[in-house]
Amino acid sequence: MSPREQLQEELYYWIESRSQSRFTAPYGVISSLDNIKSGKGKVRTITFGVARSLDATIFIYSPKDIRLTAAGPLAYKLDGSTFKSKEELLVVLENL
Repeated sequence: MSPREQLQEELYYWIESRSQSRFTAPYGVISSLDNIKSGKGKVRTITFGVARSLDATIFIYSPKDIRLTAAGPLAYKLDGSTFKSKEELLVVLENL
């Protein structure tokens, strides 16, 4: 398992374990591997949200390059954020 895949799996299970209380989007938590828009490589993603408040996607380019996009009323807290580690990201997600 690659470091990116391992990070994706850890974040997926962390978010999924909070899907009953915090991350309540009706579509659940979606993990995938997508093409980068430039066509050079792939990026691992995790899509999650809070019902009627937030739709967010985590983009894992490397274990030290994690980006987040968001839409909805809570997006101002997250949209465009970048993180250098899983721990930095988890601190922000814990405080939503």
